Amino acid sequence: MNIDANNSLQLSAVNKVSHEQQPVVPPQQDAVKRVTDKAESSQVSASSQQLQQSFSNLANTSDVDLDKVSLIQKALAEDKLALQDEQLIESMLDMHKNVLDLFKR
Repeated sequence: MNIDANNSLQLSAVNKVSHEQQPVVPPQQDAVKRVTDKAESSQVSASSQQLQQSFSNLANTSDVDLDKVSLIQKALAEDKLALQDEQLIESMLDMHKNVLDLFKR
C-alpha cells in the first residue's frame, strides 16, 4: 500500500497533525524577525508622532489670513479698492445657498 501525504483520507489523525505543523524556526532567524518587527513598529510610531505633530500645528493655525484681511480693510478705508456691489451680493447669496444645501443632505 502506498501512502500519499497529500491525500487527507490516508493520513491518521496523529500523522495529519504532525504533517500540518509549521516548521521550527531556528533561534537566529526568530531573533532577526523580532528585530525587524520592532524596527517596523518604531517606524509606525515615528510616523504616528509626525502625524500628531502636524495635526497639532494645524490646530494652532488660523483659518483666516489676518494680514490679508488687514490689507483689504486698509484698502477699503482709503478707497483704493472698489467694490462691485452686484457681484458681492451674488457671491454672498451663492455661499449661503451652498451652506443650506449642505444641511439638506
